[in-house]
Amino acid sequence: MLSKKGQKEGTAIAVVLIIIAFFMVLYILFIPPEERNKILEGNNNNELDSTNNLLSRIELLAQSPGVVSPATDLGQIHPIPSISLFVRTEPSIEQLAQNLIIKKGLFSSSNPKLKFPSEDVENTKRVTLNFYVNDAKSGELRIKLNGRTIYSEELSKGAQIVDINKNLIKENNELEFIASHPGIAFWSTNKFELKNVILKQEFERTNTQETRQFTITKAEKQTLSKLNLKYTQVCNKLLNEGTALLDISVNGRRAESLRIFCITTDQEIEIDPNLIIAGQNTLRLSLEEGDFSFNQISLNTQTSESKFPTYQFSIPAKEFDKLKLGDKKAVLEVYFAQDNKQKNARIDINNNEILINTADNFFSRDVSDLIVDGTNFVRLIPSTTFTITNLKIVLGE
Repeated sequence: MLSKKGQKEGTAIAVVLIIIAFFMVLYILFIPPEERNKILEGNNNNELDSTNNLLSRIELLAQSPGVVSPATDLGQIHPIPSISLFVRTEPSIEQLAQNLIIKKGLFSSSNPKLKFPSEDVENTKRVTLNFYVNDAKSGELRIKLNGRTIYSEELSKGAQIVDINKNLIKENNELEFIASHPGIAFWSTNKFELKNVILKQEFERTNTQETRQFTITKAEKQTLSKLNLKYTQVCNKLLNEGTALLDISVNGRRAESLRIFCITTDQEIEIDPNLIIAGQNTLRLSLEEGDFSFNQISLNTQTSESKFPTYQFSIPAKEFDKLKLGDKKAVLEVYFAQDNKQKNARIDINNNEILINTADNFFSRDVSDLIVDGTNFVRLIPSTTFTITNLKIVLGE
């Protein structure tokens, strides 16, 4: 038989157990249904659900792109040295004598000779002899060039210009000045005093075309979509006419032909990419007339995005029906290398853009609305360099 003290202790324990049970029931009633099911059904059901979820996942796409980069492949700038093209006249002025006395008489005569070179006979355009007649006393002044008479005139005071046939010019030349004989007035003297005897030669300088080389890599050529020639045009001398013809060719084939004005301006011309070859290429500029400089020349290439990773996947018709009914959903999953780097990229799914901007090691997005029946296309276009270990599109519950 229990003592009264034992009965009291047993009653107290029973009361405590009832209170604990009451609060447990309240806890189970007020927790979320998912957690309640886990408690009531046990861990076996959890493991079964996880297994069922894994079995229901269908990987529509699974790729390992590795290191991806925005790459300068989108455009390359090929700098080219400046080019100067011109058709111009350059003068050369030489004083042959400051004072010159030419005379012919019975008892005295003076036939001075002046020598001068011609630095570029082939490109000589014009030659003139300029002098001032300070004094002239009857008769004719005769001038010979290399033994051939080029001038014979009676002179009066003043400036004189004598045009010399450029075909008579040699590498080394001699001018001889002769006064005519007095004739029947043999006692008199024909005399001429010349000042500032100047020879002016004009040479035509031409550099109407120049070539430059540039190199296009095989990879760049394969994805080349656009090519622009950029340059700054500087006009150094006014044109005789309003415009000049400029021809631009690439690898011996005409790329552009245009009329240019005598202005300083920046130009950009689109070149047909088909003129370009992989390896060394030749750019040639040809000028009809004028005097121009072409500076800050560059050939700027643009390549297509076909080098960026592009993938295809198909979805079975039955699964697509479930997707559209909402029974399943498609999720884009991107797994990055665990480097905590910033990842910036654009993923195009059937021309629908998804932006990635994260430093995390995982990115996901519901893409159910972007999936189409049949073949789907995915293109990865990175803005920074990073590593993708797995790129997936998963179909699941």
